[in-house]
Amino acid sequence: MKNRRFYGNELSTTSDELKEVAPAVKETESEVLPEKIEEPVPEKEIVREGVASGDFKYLNVRKTPSAKDDKNIIAQIENGGKVTIISDHDDFIFVKFDTGKGIGGEGYVMKKFIKEV
Repeated sequence: MKNRRFYGNELSTTSDELKEVAPAVKETESEVLPEKIEEPVPEKEIVREGVASGDFKYLNVRKTPSAKDDKNIIAQIENGGKVTIISDHDDFIFVKFDTGKGIGGEGYVMKKFIKEV
């Protein structure tokens, strides 16, 4: 190595020396960015048809699968009303519904009040 200069206790190196010692690093995007983590693809839900059935006039549809809070109720389906079952969640099922009054959507209903057809 040439052109070394000493300043006190420090050693100074010229840029030409650095090029000789450390070749230029060329990183590709895949080397710099972390690998993309693929999330597992959920299994396709089996869609089934059902009707609201039980000793009630209206079945409550909820935002979340919990019967603890009445503020969770988003709609009501008449007894005998049709639903499309999207997925199961313990004591609840996630359904698409139509109230028959021009209101429809998706929400959770208690599984025991839906009869599959």
